[in-house]
Amino acid sequence: MYMYYGNPGATGASNGEATFEFFDDFHDGTLDKWKYLTGASVVTDNTQPSQFGAYAMDLNASTGSGYAKCNTDLMQDAAIRVLMKDLGTGPSGSPDADGVAGLRGTDSNTYDGILVEHDTDMGFHFDIGAVGIVPGDYITFDVWEWQEFAAYGTIPSHHQAKHWVHGDIEPSTYSLSATSVSVITPGLPFLRVYSGQAHISVVAVRKYISPEPTVNFGEESEQVAADFSAQPTMGEAPLIVQFRDGSSGDINSWSWSFGDGAGSSSQHPSHTYQNEGIYTVTLTVSGDGGTGTRVKRNIIIVEAVAIAPRLSVRNLNATPTYAQPRQAVTISADVVNEGGTWGSQTVNLMVNGYLEQSVGVGVSPGTANPISFTVYRVEPREYQVTIGEAIATFYVMEEAEPSALQHGGLIAGDEPGTNGVIAIICIAIIILGGITAIFLMTTHRA
Repeated sequence: MYMYYGNPGATGASNGEATFEFFDDFHDGTLDKWKYLTGASVVTDNTQPSQFGAYAMDLNASTGSGYAKCNTDLMQDAAIRVLMKDLGTGPSGSPDADGVAGLRGTDSNTYDGILVEHDTDMGFHFDIGAVGIVPGDYITFDVWEWQEFAAYGTIPSHHQAKHWVHGDIEPSTYSLSATSVSVITPGLPFLRVYSGQAHISVVAVRKYISPEPTVNFGEESEQVAADFSAQPTMGEAPLIVQFRDGSSGDINSWSWSFGDGAGSSSQHPSHTYQNEGIYTVTLTVSGDGGTGTRVKRNIIIVEAVAIAPRLSVRNLNATPTYAQPRQAVTISADVVNEGGTWGSQTVNLMVNGYLEQSVGVGVSPGTANPISFTVYRVEPREYQVTIGEAIATFYVMEEAEPSALQHGGLIAGDEPGTNGVIAIICIAIIILGGITAIFLMTTHRA
């Protein structure tokens, strides 16, 4: 295919500089192949795929645009492929990088051309120079992702883009197509971020025509492409998941990694996930058609077994235990949840078998909520209070009988009033007078 790319000096796919019109994997730790650098530097990023080395371009713009343009010839019909990671470290309101692949930029220190964005607010879309969007197709932060943008001629539908996570199967078609294009003149391939930060591991630019040619060289083994499905993908532990191989090509071996340390060499294995967690599953297939790998990140979600709420009533009390008629009696208790999830219930207060009051109460697991009621009773007797299976008792006492001094204003159990005090004084005087009279009479007779 070197004739199609227009580089007869290419010696193989690994010879990137010769195979492509422009290629940089930053293996030398420099930006010598770039110009008009704004917010661009070289960093070490050990999270990138090992085959691309340790260095990456850091494109960082805390506000405004950061960009870098390829030091190459102007191109109108080209495809740019970028391996990038959005760090999601932009300012509030714009946390993502908003970029990164662009074509047809002018040979100047200016942000222009046609740019494809994969962001968190609009989805996958053209930002400048063209119009088109795949709404809801949002980027995931801190994941190495391939982006490819291809532009040909002036027809909008020949300006297309796609993206996929590194390690996944590259889509065979472009998901994003332009509905209009305003920049049609030749220009430079470029990278750009806006109010965000991204790391770029690989940039490759090639010639492009639409549609691209295909070549058949007689009968060959069908190329391997790995794929699979899983059912169910979510549930409580232990979760039994049935995996089905959906790969294509000449395949004779399967290697599964279920993400929990277990694996299988069966074509359609079943696996039981014992523990709560989120698991990434990988299938590698091989045969006469080569080797292919399919990675589905976070595909299996295993939830902990939910323990139902278990509510009960504790510490039921009636205060006071002995009450006067019409005196307020406070009924108190604790509603306890010994289950594993939040629960609620209606608490019914029964007095001597009759419903007195009701209240709704919700309780978090492992906690207790206090409740209280106030009741009044007149009839002297014993009263039994129940809430569920909890029982308490209180008594209403007989009212005290009036004392002999009631008419003088003094009743047993009361403090003397004014009339009571006068009555006591009068009685005392009468008694004292009688004693004095008796004493005088006795003295006179003597």
